[in-house]
Amino acid sequence: PNELNEAVKLIEDMKAEALAFAARSKWSKSTGLYFEPYPHASANALYLHIMDEVDPDTGKRVGPPEELRKQLLTVEDVLDVITTEREVEGAAWVDQTLKEDWSVRIVCVSPTARNRGNLTLACMREVYSKYPSVVNSLLVEYDDRDQDRSAYAPAFHFRDIPRPAKPCTDWDGATYDYVLAIGGMSNQQGASLQQTLQQCRCPFAANGTPGFNVGFGPAATALTKFLQDEMRPPGIVDDASAALIVGIEEHLTYISLLPQSAQLAAKQSRVTFPLTARGHTRDGAGSYGRQFGDKGDKPTIRNREWFMDLAGKYAKELFRSNRQAAESLARVRHTLKNADLEEMVENGDVIGDPNELGAILKVCDQFCKPEVIAAMHSSAERLFPILVECDETVGVVQSKIYDAKLVLSFAAKRAIDAGCTTADGTLATYATFGLAEPERPGGKSMVVNRELVRDLVFVLMSMHRPQDDGPYLPPDKRVRAQVISAIVVLAKLPVLLRGLMICDTGVDPNEDDLTAIMMICNLNMLSERKLSVSGVATLAKEEVEPPLDEDDEHWLDGEAESPLDEEHVDTEALRTEFHAMDSNGDNKVTETEFMNARLRAERAA
Repeated sequence: PNELNEAVKLIEDMKAEALAFAARSKWSKSTGLYFEPYPHASANALYLHIMDEVDPDTGKRVGPPEELRKQLLTVEDVLDVITTEREVEGAAWVDQTLKEDWSVRIVCVSPTARNRGNLTLACMREVYSKYPSVVNSLLVEYDDRDQDRSAYAPAFHFRDIPRPAKPCTDWDGATYDYVLAIGGMSNQQGASLQQTLQQCRCPFAANGTPGFNVGFGPAATALTKFLQDEMRPPGIVDDASAALIVGIEEHLTYISLLPQSAQLAAKQSRVTFPLTARGHTRDGAGSYGRQFGDKGDKPTIRNREWFMDLAGKYAKELFRSNRQAAESLARVRHTLKNADLEEMVENGDVIGDPNELGAILKVCDQFCKPEVIAAMHSSAERLFPILVECDETVGVVQSKIYDAKLVLSFAAKRAIDAGCTTADGTLATYATFGLAEPERPGGKSMVVNRELVRDLVFVLMSMHRPQDDGPYLPPDKRVRAQVISAIVVLAKLPVLLRGLMICDTGVDPNEDDLTAIMMICNLNMLSERKLSVSGVATLAKEEVEPPLDEDDEHWLDGEAESPLDEEHVDTEALRTEFHAMDSNGDNKVTETEFMNARLRAERAA
């Protein structure tokens, strides 16, 4: 850390002196400061290029010569890297002494999984900077087996970080207490998931059906059948239809709750998504159109002209900062204009299914090479408004959140299986959390109360935030009361000790892999009483109906243990009693109504 402090001071002093020189020389205020890093430097010494980036004759903005741009780093980038490394090396979690009793093993998959692992690590360090024991309890690794995942997602770029994610391909040999599969897996990784579940026989949830995270073909079909029909105990297996739908304004609120690094990654993912989309195209919308829907909850359709318009506008924006990438995107527009898409479809020259969109994506793929994707990522803040404007022309008004919603379904199932009760003594049900009960074991859990599911996700992902920011506050008083009641139930769950999460951070433009990890960590800290919802509860207590138990009210302010610590509900005995009565024709109520009535009677007694 001392050497890094000295390095930061040196660079800052050089920057100050360079700007002072430019001011004395009466240069414009647009002064460029650049380093030539090793091995690009022409001399093995530290020196700073100073450049007036306004042409005095024309008044136009200019930059470094094209042939030098690739070997230059701005002084701001150098300072950012060194200060980040200094913050990491000086962080409280570096010595590894502070740890939680629980741990989460996060395995990042899909192409360039190493970069996805580094993004995950950087975000979790940012999110839990005040909780070093949480950072030390997250083991972030990456599994780059089977590069065939290029059929699912494009390459992902992220900077190298100090203490980076580590490679791992033998994660299927360990023992876990739960498994969450929320990343796009190759066939080999899917086989490892199946082996893990067969060995552990633990609670699990997965976003995985053919064409949705597990690829296509016989292996994907077999894995889905195992997850839905053969794995016991059964878990939650969602497909794309089980997602949480949020409007554009709600989506902006959601993005604001992510860490800064994740917000940028979400924009980077989205600006490249339309031109690099993978997956089936038989609906004419493709994976991007399915992600961003219209007011009728239908996927949005984009034609040749839409892609030409987007590529052209991207090229114009990138021309000054990256002429090579701009020219490649201009070629996308020109080639699309002249391409015989019908002939491409007939010849099977497509990405996805043999239709117009598949042919369009094939054209885009010819020119959107890794270096072009990297250029779009680096200019994501400038390209993002362009994409949003283009999306408005096809009626985009909503987006979908998959992985965070799956974690809520998983937590709800745990609470229901454990026989957790609500504040009035009734057994918690899926409806307590705004969800529908799966139609069969191993099935999906649909959203039935969108506002409740939305606000539960928003609150659970933000409970760790400092008092200045605080957790998300549901604006509707009625929904706020439902959120508090649901979180009281979740706080009664025991801590999840040894978890496995399979993620593909950097693929989804909502970055809800990161949200899912945050929710799991926050639920554990909620169970440990290291977090509470006092900020929300203080405003909501008067609206909560029915009233909370005295212990529950104290717990909301972090003053008492969960009532479940003393209460043990023998739900199996109650079910046996119900079915015995039902076989005699004595029951006039449903099983849930019977059990809730008995529980209320026992509590009153």
